[in-house]
Amino acid sequence: MQVTVSLKNAPSGANKWQMSVVDWNVTEILSWGLDAHDNIGETATFEIPANWELPLRIDLTASYHWQEADGWHARQLYRFQSIWSDRTAYKEIFIPDFGSYYYNVSTEQFEEEEVRVGPYTQIIGATYPGEAQEGELVTIGVTVKNISTTTQRIFLTAAVVQGVRINFSPDEATVSPGRTFTSSGSFTMPNRDVLIYIWSLIWSGLYNAWVPDDEWGLEIALKGVPPEEEPPPEVPEYKGTLSRKELEYDEARADIPAYNIPQNQRGLVHIWGRNDTLDTQRMGISWIVRDPDGLVVEEYSAWEAWPHTGGGSEHQFIGGRFNLDKVGTYLLSVGLYMNPAAPEEVDSYYGALCTVVAAVPESEFRGFALSGYNKQ
Repeated sequence: MQVTVSLKNAPSGANKWQMSVVDWNVTEILSWGLDAHDNIGETATFEIPANWELPLRIDLTASYHWQEADGWHARQLYRFQSIWSDRTAYKEIFIPDFGSYYYNVSTEQFEEEEVRVGPYTQIIGATYPGEAQEGELVTIGVTVKNISTTTQRIFLTAAVVQGVRINFSPDEATVSPGRTFTSSGSFTMPNRDVLIYIWSLIWSGLYNAWVPDDEWGLEIALKGVPPEEEPPPEVPEYKGTLSRKELEYDEARADIPAYNIPQNQRGLVHIWGRNDTLDTQRMGISWIVRDPDGLVVEEYSAWEAWPHTGGGSEHQFIGGRFNLDKVGTYLLSVGLYMNPAAPEEVDSYYGALCTVVAAVPESEFRGFALSGYNKQ
């Protein structure tokens, strides 16, 4: 199906123009005239894919161009406001359906191509409410006249606009010259204004098919729309767990808290954080290790690199090595975080890292013993 747009009241001296249309869901775009020259009198033609939802939005790239002594100049066809991110903007005017339109530069409005009377039929009237409430049953009555000199089979149909379908009953009649045919159709009012286009078709024996003949457009406004309330901002929920904690010491490992670690080993902390949310999260860690005298022997913090941790998965953090050269209890304080922009602690641990015991004497001293002593 096609949509065509021509310029009306193009500025004097303009010799080029361009525009784009976007589907109602703002997911796809079609452009015309971006690389053209001397096309000011041409009609923009868009072949609209079958999966596009109407009406069409108008892209801000619509503009016309002219040349002066100091070079080329360009001007937008209209003033626009942003409705889709900071990267692209669209004016809140639409092309409602397939067909032909004019863009009036003077009024900055899109206009339908001049309404014509078909060679065989004329839609002479329609009855419908100007507005309706959401959920209300809306009935439209349409009267078609046979303006030809022969009897015609006339069929009525309506455009599907913004998800609204109307079926007329009866939708077909055989009408004598000068006589009329009246029918009606209903639909349930959605939560928005509705644009409706009605066509009368005649049966062509030559083509053995229904052929469009006349058309009629109408609009029904949504009644009593309460002011829209902005939904409260979504507050993301961050959840995680310190799922494993291990101490590595000279090629051996033990769960934290570890016990009876020989003195003078080299320690290395391994901690796993688990993402307990459904979404991928970037996790961070921070810990401090203190010796039995309360002195800091390791301080470590990091945010994981990309790719980040998916829901239910773990990430391992590994610190740096430090000496376990004092007998007694080493302490560990650690926090697991999410959301680097505004870090939130999701789990923590404060307690013993390990207990270190005195080293066993070297083998050359193991044979020494007290043979006796004198009491003074």
